[in-house]
Amino acid sequence: MNFEKFYRILIFLGLIEFFLQLSIGELNEEREASILGMMLEKHIFKKITGAVFGDVCLRDCYRDVRCQSFNYVFTQDMCELSNRTKEARPEDFIPNSERYYFRRDKNRVSLGSIPDLPAKSCKEINNSEEGRAVSGKYWLDFSILEIPVLAYCHMETEVQVQSFVTVSSSCANSSTVLSGSSGILYSNKAQHYSNHMNCSWSLLSDNNIMLTFFKFDTEWWYDFVNVYDGRSTSSPLIGRYHGTSLPPVVTSSSNQLFITFTSDLSVRKPGFGASYRVVNEIRLIGNTSLTGKGESFR
Repeated sequence: MNFEKFYRILIFLGLIEFFLQLSIGELNEEREASILGMMLEKHIFKKITGAVFGDVCLRDCYRDVRCQSFNYVFTQDMCELSNRTKEARPEDFIPNSERYYFRRDKNRVSLGSIPDLPAKSCKEINNSEEGRAVSGKYWLDFSILEIPVLAYCHMETEVQVQSFVTVSSSCANSSTVLSGSSGILYSNKAQHYSNHMNCSWSLLSDNNIMLTFFKFDTEWWYDFVNVYDGRSTSSPLIGRYHGTSLPPVVTSSSNQLFITFTSDLSVRKPGFGASYRVVNEIRLIGNTSLTGKGESFR
């Protein structure tokens, strides 16, 4: 038997001893056990090389709050830290003869409980906790926004409580992209807006509304956007905007915003684009609320 084979056998025996110790109860507490020949794929966020024994993986997993589990590749002395468990993603738990799988056994942060560990859905959170997750506030990952958002998960139904925005426009030449509690407004469908435009948008929600301009190019002074804190032009004027500078982010004080766009008879420009979304208190079943602000998106 050559030295390399002997070395591998020692490593293998050491791994068996290590994982057997992890599976034994410590102070009568239930501990996790390794699963030989299995791995969790698609959720690896960090790889660590030069890990001669699996305890290196466990130590590094303990140090990273995102780590929910790890694969140990004993043929390559490598750790693969994952931000999910096999319970959260059973469809990604597959056979692999070169790996061990181990779920973090101590101080594992619940999926969705921090912004660094957002869940894809309330159902994924409940699966991760093996059906024991309680209803409450959780961070969810909405890929369309590319940021985690705080929403209320009702675990008995495994759905998040939604808010909505209803949008109506007086102008056929404008464009609106809707998606429930968020969307996008454009002043024009063509490359440039028309002369003599007089358009309005009415936004109605069950909570406050945030408006963010991401594109703005109108004729200085003569073509302008007005934003009103309410349902019509008789509501308080938040701001009048024109030129090429992006207006500041606008948040309504109530559940309505009214926007107008007016152009004169001469110069035509690219116009504006703005996104809107609901900014609401975390909603509970029964229409009560928790203290503080959060954001809920569909």
